Amino acid sequence: MILDTFTIYDDTLATVENTTGVVILRDPRDIEMHLELFSTLEGYALFGDEVRALLAEWSADCRS
Repeated sequence: MILDTFTIYDDTLATVENTTGVVILRDPRDIEMHLELFSTLEGYALFGDEVRALLAEWSADCRS
């Protein structure tokens, strides 16, 4: 599995880390695209009690 990651520092700098290195982004359009991507991914994330319940379920499955 290949996992590329990105870090948004502010509205002037973002980096993308992949298997071949790091790309430094300074173009506002590129940064905006990654902000939109983050927002999309955040929509799939669980927080608070929801994530605690899921982790407890996975933990119980691993123990059985």
